[in-house]
Amino acid sequence: MLEHCTDDVVWMPPNEHALRGKAAVRAWLVEPFVRIEELEVRNVRIEGDGGVAYKVADYQTRYVPDGSMHPVTSAGSHVWVLCRGADRQWRVSFVAWTSVEERPAV
Repeated sequence: MLEHCTDDVVWMPPNEHALRGKAAVRAWLVEPFVRIEELEVRNVRIEGDGGVAYKVADYQTRYVPDGSMHPVTSAGSHVWVLCRGADRQWRVSFVAWTSVEERPAV
């Protein structure tokens, strides 16, 4: 995922401080490990102009956290801002999302 981001990308996870730059995002992604079982994206809307675009969508993900046997379902919405670089490639420069987790009764 990070190869498709700008070097100064900003991620704003729910209930956390903003992550600025690829190194900060990479460090956040490595722990804790989760196994994604299912990912659904719907209600996708993409708009923009020649140099900037945005994507808004709803998602639902089912995953199993490291050390657990029980899947967790997370759903919410996200927005991505993409910028076209001098090389004419689109790269993600900003990501923010909402998240509501539903944990199974154990």
